[in-house]
Amino acid sequence: LRSDWSSDVCSSDLYQHEFDRIASTMKGKPVELILPELQKFVKQQGGNVDNAQLKEWAQRLSKGEKFIFTS
Repeated sequence: LRSDWSSDVCSSDLYQHEFDRIASTMKGKPVELILPELQKFVKQQGGNVDNAQLKEWAQRLSKGEKFIFTS
């Protein structure tokens, strides 16, 4: 999955690193466990992503999908 979204506050590299970490540790886990991790990370970075988008990302991470962030 490619995402051209990135916050002005952080680089796509930082998001890439964190999503890779979550993907490797949370694959197969329930969305309810992944969603708070994403919410926390995005908030720490000053990002503004709605919960519907975060939930979609959590579902994809649970399935083990790879995200590729570009700037």
